[in-house]
Amino acid sequence: MTANYGVLPVRSSFTLSSDADFYQVVTTVDGVSYPVLATLSLKFLNAADAVVATWTATIVAANATFQKDKALVAALLLLLPVQGRMFYEDGAGGPELLLAQGPVRDISP
Repeated sequence: MTANYGVLPVRSSFTLSSDADFYQVVTTVDGVSYPVLATLSLKFLNAADAVVATWTATIVAANATFQKDKALVAALLLLLPVQGRMFYEDGAGGPELLLAQGPVRDISP
């Protein structure tokens, strides 16, 4: 018998290029606003499974927006991340949830 408890993260990939800005909007499925104190963050890990960078979204109503200049993307890629993970916290003492995880794809020229 196999049983899963909790929420399994969505498999995803994080495509980055040192010559391009990173822009991504994460919208709630039902259009309901995120809680006022909620946070959504991307944590990038290296081959030793250590977090080398954390990017936090700006949340307005039902949209969480990640926007990073290409200089910050290039600096991150120099740290050789191999995996990205997206975390959510409601800001009201609820659990930190791992929503998505997957490899970092560097498509730099």
